[in-house]
Amino acid sequence: MRAAPAVTVRLPGSRRWDAACAGLGAASFAALAAAACQHAEPDAIIAGLYIAAAALAGALLLWLARPKGRGRLRWDGERWWYSADRGADHGAAQGLGPEQAGSVMVMIDGGRWMLLRFDPLQGARGQRRVWLPVSDLRVAGSAALRTAAYARGAAEPPR
Repeated sequence: MRAAPAVTVRLPGSRRWDAACAGLGAASFAALAAAACQHAEPDAIIAGLYIAAAALAGALLLWLARPKGRGRLRWDGERWWYSADRGADHGAAQGLGPEQAGSVMVMIDGGRWMLLRFDPLQGARGQRRVWLPVSDLRVAGSAALRTAAYARGAAEPPR
């Protein structure tokens, strides 16, 4: 199989991804609080307040801890490269961080939206997995990115 042509895309992040992370946190913490309330059997109003407070705390915690997925993703024909947006935590772009080599795998493909997983090469110190939400509406070159993500390059491990 031929390798896909080189492609570079700027990933602006996604508000829907941010909302999904917050919603997952809210649902998880609310379910835990509801289970705890079943055992403690407080009044309905008190139980509702506990569940609401837990949902708010869960939404806030997962929203703060969510992977930002902002930066630049590049396929050079042989290897994937990712550089995170340094301003992702502050809301304003302050340039890109250092590029790191790795592999990309499509985890969810919803047609106009994909969730990619970038794994740095083994042995890269201080580097960790990054989740990258990609929307056709927000990412120029997403069709070329999709082609490259599904193609196996020379340095890509088999899937």
